[in-house]
Amino acid sequence: MMAADFSIGNHKVLYTTSQPFGAPVVTSGRGTVEYLVGHRGDPGETVLQFKAGSSEPTVRGPGVRTVWNATTGQLRLDYTHTSTPSDIRIGEDNGALTLRVIDRQSARTTWQLESTLNGRTVHTDVEGAYLAGQAVTNGSTVALTGQMAKPSTVSVIPDAAITSASWNGQPLPRLTDAPVPGPDAVSVPTLHWVSRTGAPEAAKGYDDSAWKIANSTTGRTPWQKPTLGGAALDSNLLGFYEGSVWYRAHFTAGTTRTLKLNANGGQGAAAPNGVDPAFMQVWINGAYAGAHRAIGNTTSIELPSSVKAGDPVVLSVVVHNLGQNLDWSDNGLSRQSRGLNSASLPAKGPVTWRVRGALSTGQTGDTARTMYNNGGLYGERAGWYLPGMPDKDWSAATTMTADHSGIRWYRSTFNLSVPANQDTTFQVVVKPSGNGKGPGRVGADHSQATIFVNGWNTGVYVGDVGPQTRFVIPAGFINPHGSNTIAVAVAAKEAGSGPVSITVEPTHSVTGSLVGNLNKAPAYSPRTPDPTTGTVPSLVPLPAFLKTDSGAPFVLNESTVIVAKGQATNSAKFLASILRRSTGFSLPIVSSSTGHGSVISLAVDPNTRIGAYSRQEEAYSLISRAGSITAQAVTDHGLFDAVQTIRQLFPPLIEFTQPRP
Repeated sequence: MMAADFSIGNHKVLYTTSQPFGAPVVTSGRGTVEYLVGHRGDPGETVLQFKAGSSEPTVRGPGVRTVWNATTGQLRLDYTHTSTPSDIRIGEDNGALTLRVIDRQSARTTWQLESTLNGRTVHTDVEGAYLAGQAVTNGSTVALTGQMAKPSTVSVIPDAAITSASWNGQPLPRLTDAPVPGPDAVSVPTLHWVSRTGAPEAAKGYDDSAWKIANSTTGRTPWQKPTLGGAALDSNLLGFYEGSVWYRAHFTAGTTRTLKLNANGGQGAAAPNGVDPAFMQVWINGAYAGAHRAIGNTTSIELPSSVKAGDPVVLSVVVHNLGQNLDWSDNGLSRQSRGLNSASLPAKGPVTWRVRGALSTGQTGDTARTMYNNGGLYGERAGWYLPGMPDKDWSAATTMTADHSGIRWYRSTFNLSVPANQDTTFQVVVKPSGNGKGPGRVGADHSQATIFVNGWNTGVYVGDVGPQTRFVIPAGFINPHGSNTIAVAVAAKEAGSGPVSITVEPTHSVTGSLVGNLNKAPAYSPRTPDPTTGTVPSLVPLPAFLKTDSGAPFVLNESTVIVAKGQATNSAKFLASILRRSTGFSLPIVSSSTGHGSVISLAVDPNTRIGAYSRQEEAYSLISRAGSITAQAVTDHGLFDAVQTIRQLFPPLIEFTQPRP
C-alpha cells in the first residue's frame, strides 16, 4: 500500500513509497516540514508535481538523487532511510518544502503535539524524547511536558511563530539538540521480615462454631450436586466465591479407614509446564495429611493409625482456589464448582461440615479493594495483609523456605523516596527454593505465595508450576514518597519449600512525573476472623452485610398490607401475586401504613443511604421485625432484588404453586 495523490501544504505529491508521519508544520526558516518514515536501509522514492514547463526546483539534502521532467513538471526524489534523520529541502525561503527522512527507530522517539495560539491550532514536533505529552503555547514560547528514560538531547521543530521552548518547566538553551536530564537512580531498602504461623484452623480444637454449616445434599445446579454423596460443599453455593476456603468436618470414626475428597480449585494449565496449579492441604486431628491436587479429581486419604474406631475426628481442609472460569467457548464452565465438591468419610453416624471463606466487603468495611482481593485464609480474614497491622510480636525471619508444611505469613514495612517529578515503577521479585537445597528454579518449589502490597493483592506465585517470579506493582498500589507494607502468605506443601527470598526492585524510571496517587482504601482495624453469621439460610445474592437479632419473627397473615407507591408499585404487585398463589391472601397495596398492623413496606429513593453501597444500582436495605418488613432501594432494580430476598426468607411453602388447603 502506498500514499498517493495528496498535498503537503501548497505542494502536490503524486506518490511516495515512504510513510507520511504526522501533520505538516509550517516553520520559520525550513518552510513546511513533513516526516517520511521507512525501514532503516530501505530506499525511498517520492514524486512531486509542479507546473508543466516550469524550471527545475532547487533541491538540497545529503544523499538525495533527483530526476526532473520539465515537460510534465514532475520531480522524482530518490533517497535512503538511515539511522540519522536527514532533510530534503525543495525550494527556497518560507515557501520551501522540507521532507524530513527518518527510519522507524527514530520515529519511536518523534512526537507531534497540538496546542492553540491566537485561536488557531499549531503543531510542534519533538525529537529524541521517551515521551512528549503536552505542549502549551504562550506568546513566542512553547512549554513542553514529557519524559526521558536517560539523559539525552531533544530537538524541537515549532510553528513559525514560536522562537523558544521549555522542557518540564526548564528553558531549553536552543531548539536543536538541547540537553535534557534523565531520571535519578532509585533504590529500595533491604526488606526485614517478620512472620507467624497462619493456619490455626488446622488444629483439632479450633472454634468453628461461627462458621457456616453446609447441609444441602443437592445444591442449586447440576454442577453443585455432590458426586460422592453427602453434603454439597461447593464454595460458590455457600457464598464464598474467591480465594482459599476452609472446611472442617466433625464425625466419629467408623471401621473403614479411607476418606475421599473431590475438590476443584480451578482447571487451566499454565504455560510452559502445562500443569494445573490448584491444590488443597489436609489435616486430620491436627496432623498434616499432605497436599493434593484440586482439579476436579477425587483423592483418597487414609486415616492415621492413631485414629481408632469410635474416636472423634476433625478433618480440616483448605482448598486454594485460583479464580472462576470464563465462558470463552460458551461451554458452561463458568458454573463449575470451587473448593470441595463433596466428600465420602469413614464415619459412624452423622457428619457435620462447617465452612469459612472470605469475609464480605460489608464485614471488612473495605469496598475499595472489592471481593476479588481476598480469600478465606486466617490472615486475610484477620487483616494481616493490611498496612498498620501491629506485628511487633511476630518473629524475625530471614527466609521464607519452610521447615515444615503448612501456611505462614510474612510482613515487611519499607520506605521509598522517589525524586520529585520522576516516575519509577517497581516489581516484587521471588527467588524460588530448591526443595531444601538452596536457591532453585521455578517448577521445583512446592509452594504457593499470595502477595499483597499495601493491602492490594498483587499476584500469586506458584512455585511448582510457574513461570512467573516477577510481579509488577500497579502504580496505585505503592507509595513512592513514604511508607509501604508488603505481606505474603506462603502455603508450603512440604518442608523445604517456599521462596528463599522476596524483594522489591525498581524496574524503570523516567523524568516528568504524571500526577498519580495511592489508591484510597482502608488500613488495618481490629476485626474478628470468624464473625457470627447467624441462622439465616444461604441467600442469593449473598448480603454484603447481615445482622441478626433474637427478636420475634415477622408473621404473614390475611390482614397484612403492602405499602408502596411510585417506582415501588411494580415490585409490590409482583410480591403480592407470588404470596397470593401460595397463601390465598389477597394483600392490598396501599400508600400508607397508618391504621395497619402487619406491614411490608417497599420504597425506591435515589437518595437512600445504604452505607458504602449507596451508589450501586442494585443496593438495598432490608429490615425485618415482628410487625413489619421494610425494604428500601436506590433503584427499582435494587428493590426487585430485595423482594427476591424476602421470598427466600419466608418458609419454603411460600413458593408452593397451588393454594394451600
